[in-house]
Amino acid sequence: MAERWRFRWPDWTRLFLHLAAVNVVSNLMEPLAGLIDTAYLGHLSDIRHLAGVAIAGVAFNFIYWSFSFLRLGITGTTAQATGRGDEDKAIEIALRYGVIALIAGLALLILHPLLRELAFALLQGTAEVKASGREYFNARILSAPANLMLMAISGWFLGRARSSAVLLLTGIGSFSNIAFNYGFVVY
Repeated sequence: MAERWRFRWPDWTRLFLHLAAVNVVSNLMEPLAGLIDTAYLGHLSDIRHLAGVAIAGVAFNFIYWSFSFLRLGITGTTAQATGRGDEDKAIEIALRYGVIALIAGLALLILHPLLRELAFALLQGTAEVKASGREYFNARILSAPANLMLMAISGWFLGRARSSAVLLLTGIGSFSNIAFNYGFVVY
């Protein structure tokens, strides 16, 4: 009789906790990589590079989070299609958001001189800091299509409850970022 009243977690709780934990870890990887990159730049003899990257980073945070709908919007619609067992619809959603991400990324590449000058007009810094920030902006904007596609792909995998794939993609991106920055900044 005591067994009958024992509390049991619902079946979905384990999946939910797994998805949430992996999502939190994957969301922490990018800021952690940025922290390590900052440490690399902090060891340079001229501090203007660190300051330039910092103000350009503010601009990129604003730009990329303006496109967060690519990750957030696709997650819900993909989860609905996957829950209904409609694989064709889930793939259609991935393709639709992928095309949107690609077009938006290419638009950012085309408009980057305007975006860069607008950002640096709004952000304050010395002429040397802004020059260093512009160099960083010009280099980092080249990854805009890939970054936006990664947002869409991550959202699609989260909608399909494949958070391990998101963790793997984020891990590869973050660790390669750390390795390349180590090579480019230190050497």
